Amino acid sequence: MTSCDSKDIALKSLFLGPQAENATWFEQRWLEVLQHWVTWRRSLFSGDGPGISENDQLSELFLRRQAEVETRLRELLGELDGESPKFTPRFLGHMTSELALPALLGHAAVLLHNPNLTSREVSAVTSRLEREAIADLISMVDMPAEGLGHFTSGGTLANIEALWRALHRFDRTQAIGLRMVEEKLLGLDEFLSVGSRSWEWFDAQEKLPSPNCLEQYSMLHLGPHEFGELYRRITGRSFRSPIVLAPASRHFSWPKAVTLLGLGRDSLRDIALDGHGRSSASDVAEALRVAGVEGRPVLLMVSVTGGTSSGSVDPVHRIQDLLDEHRVKTGEEIWHHVDAAYGGYFCSLLKAEDSVGLSEEVKASLGGIGRVCSVTLDPHKLGFVPYSCGAFLARSALHYRSPAFDAPYLIKGNEGAWQHTIEGSRAATGAVATWMTCKTIGLGADGYGRILRRDLVATQNLTTELLRARDSVSILGPADLNVICFFLARQKESLRACNERTLRCFQEFLKSPNFSVSKTEFSLQSYARHACLSLVEKGIEVDDGKITCIRLVLMNPFFSSRETAVRYECLFVDELLAIISRL
Repeated sequence: MTSCDSKDIALKSLFLGPQAENATWFEQRWLEVLQHWVTWRRSLFSGDGPGISENDQLSELFLRRQAEVETRLRELLGELDGESPKFTPRFLGHMTSELALPALLGHAAVLLHNPNLTSREVSAVTSRLEREAIADLISMVDMPAEGLGHFTSGGTLANIEALWRALHRFDRTQAIGLRMVEEKLLGLDEFLSVGSRSWEWFDAQEKLPSPNCLEQYSMLHLGPHEFGELYRRITGRSFRSPIVLAPASRHFSWPKAVTLLGLGRDSLRDIALDGHGRSSASDVAEALRVAGVEGRPVLLMVSVTGGTSSGSVDPVHRIQDLLDEHRVKTGEEIWHHVDAAYGGYFCSLLKAEDSVGLSEEVKASLGGIGRVCSVTLDPHKLGFVPYSCGAFLARSALHYRSPAFDAPYLIKGNEGAWQHTIEGSRAATGAVATWMTCKTIGLGADGYGRILRRDLVATQNLTTELLRARDSVSILGPADLNVICFFLARQKESLRACNERTLRCFQEFLKSPNFSVSKTEFSLQSYARHACLSLVEKGIEVDDGKITCIRLVLMNPFFSSRETAVRYECLFVDELLAIISRL
């Protein structure tokens, strides 16, 4: 058997392993965490005396209550035996996998201290560790060092953070524009683009009133009804919400975000996808043109790096080039946000000598992330950090600006993170778990880059192995990252029949004790160009509006391990073929 590279062997020390091979070391470190916490508690204010006496601890009711807790704990542990085994390479269904030991230890250590990142008063140390971890993530995606950010409960909140800030900028610039129109300092035609102007434009206006003076022109302050009346009185036109552009591969958090922030579902416009399942820069340009004709400013442009259905990577660099040209031509700075909740960690591969598995186009797209206004990351996905842990990153203090709120019992300014976050109370567990992984695994080519390279190789190997089933299986396009989507298809059958058989195959996998997979659907209205080759190759009759697919996420770092007694890619295809033979 070929031995592993020494660098791969070193990375194996950072995970428990499929058979809990590193359990002895991890148990010792876990106990060390607990003992350190207990010692710390005992060392502080020791002169105060105990609050629980030895006699208390020997009393019948005291011991009975402890026994009840032990019973319930054992009951809970028994229940958890039925939990989904996400640690195994056989778990292919969703974007969760094995956890990194440094992340678990950091999470556990902070969990015992229970800090709240809302303010340094209740997170004296962990608020600093949060800033350090954010700085490391900013460096990984190649944003400017002066960028800012914070941890969230997940990618959904991080996406809403971006839209919230873009909406705040839009509201401020639109408010000053309305004031200027009312004072005859600005024409209506020019006013229509004011909502997409930059903070620099806002700050540079002569005789700029204080923000409080703008409240009488503010949509967010007045509310939709009163603002609509004001807008019509000043402009003679009805107000329509600004537009959010997002690819059809967008996450479900974006419809949530536009409705939650009161923009209306109609404000979210889909960008068509190309033959690779990515948004097209030319379609973005057309969407900008249409918005201009309609007189509706574009509030936010969303690009996706690692779509949740197929792992697709939008051409971030090309879209940013287009937005840069648009700014030079019109003066509008379209806020560009990259939802890299899943794929952002692949930026760790950009400086690798061998980034096998990433196409040149995908590498260029990942390399463009540092140029955008804001980014969402999810360390609880490819950072192998426990749930729940997302991160919002902004390229500058200007892009980190948010609406101002007051809480007189909390410290303001740089000490008060609560002033800049949607969430008030925020657990520090995710921030410190990420800090631990940044300092131990590392965000470069020999750290996360090496781990994710294994995922890409595993994806290639499984894709190749699936060719054994090519008479019955069609893969939906080449994978940009480490997600494979396929459907069952025979020559010249109907799409409806393909979908029905794929669904039955998925249901068989649900009953399987061997592998866990997931199911997704691709609307032909959005994914027609992406699906075209797969359908044409087998002469599929299109009599349905969607393609039902089985979805595989190759996250586990041990999927292609040489030491295991099985080859998971072969075992999976064997089971797939057995299921197909029974359908």
